[in-house]
Amino acid sequence: MKAADLRSECARRGIGMPAKATKATMAAALAEDDAAHPEVARAEVIEPPVDGLVLSVVPCEISANFDALEARVDGILSRYDGWEPSADSGGDLEAIKCEKRLLKDLYDQIEVRRKAAKNEAMAPINAMDARASGIAGKVKAVRDRLVAVEKEAEDWRKGEKKALLREHYEAFAGAIAELVPYDKIHDERWLNKGVPMPKAEEELEARVEAVAEGWERIKGKGLEFQDAAEARFFETLDCAGAVEWAEKLARDRRKIEELKELADPGPGRDPGATERPGPRPAPAPARAPDPDPAPVPFAPPAHDPEALADMLVAAAGAKGALRLAMERVPVSFPGDGAAVPRVMAIESATVEQATRIGAAAGAVGVTGRFMRGTVEEVCQRLSRERMEAAHGQ
Repeated sequence: MKAADLRSECARRGIGMPAKATKATMAAALAEDDAAHPEVARAEVIEPPVDGLVLSVVPCEISANFDALEARVDGILSRYDGWEPSADSGGDLEAIKCEKRLLKDLYDQIEVRRKAAKNEAMAPINAMDARASGIAGKVKAVRDRLVAVEKEAEDWRKGEKKALLREHYEAFAGAIAELVPYDKIHDERWLNKGVPMPKAEEELEARVEAVAEGWERIKGKGLEFQDAAEARFFETLDCAGAVEWAEKLARDRRKIEELKELADPGPGRDPGATERPGPRPAPAPARAPDPDPAPVPFAPPAHDPEALADMLVAAAGAKGALRLAMERVPVSFPGDGAAVPRVMAIESATVEQATRIGAAAGAVGVTGRFMRGTVEEVCQRLSRERMEAAHGQ
């Protein structure tokens, strides 16, 4: 029975109950009344079916002598007003020990009683929480089991639909299916229940036709690197990007050919032109020594610095195999007449690539030498050379 029903029954029988009486108290009073008057027929009260949690909460009332306690504590603490004990005074240190014990006893008395009252008040709340959570946990466990079965069925449905779409793709795409895996054009949205199979197949066929059209456009370009463009297209499915890639390869090849012509102009060379060093012999495979060509007289021709940088990049190797980091310091060209030391840091290069770069640099009158190693290693080597030269003097 609910608390209100118990209170109503007590009032009907003339049993007085305090305003804050609990259900247990009222039920006990009714039981005593039944035992005292067994001859009186009692109406049976049947609780309605329980569809959810029904809670009856009686606010907890706690009374305490806070005002008197605070006044007592303030009176005790007032003794310490104006007292400034000194760390250098033995008497003050002894007094501190005594006062510490007094204050600790006062603090412990308040804390022990506070915690005891709190635990007593929280006991029914904790019990209610544990019981309600346990019942709810039973419901959640069964629901989770049903959700897992439902998810398993959904995964199977999606897998079956994807398998059918894959079969349709392989039958419809023909040769393209051998070059482009199905997963590359698959759209996860096609597996949703809201997308019927005919609609998914229609969108799939549209994507296949778009791939075929892109392939035909590339084949109609007549590109120099046709195979590379097609391979790039089937990897990315980006027609414009594949064409741009092939055109870049063609530009790189032309730059390399121009550099070769500059390094070896052939029989028609002007005999009065500035000498430039020829290719350096390749070192033994065990260790590539530092190329150290003889200095070439500086005679800067009228070259654009950006064009010179492009020539050096092309000399290092095609298709971006080598990255050059050039420090763009002020470049001297005819007009200022100044030739000053400059640095070009090459992150990595083979002996053959270094030889080509040296030939290109010598062709425009640049003198210097290649030294193997990182910037730090070369700086240390140059420092040792200077020290040895200084001691030799």
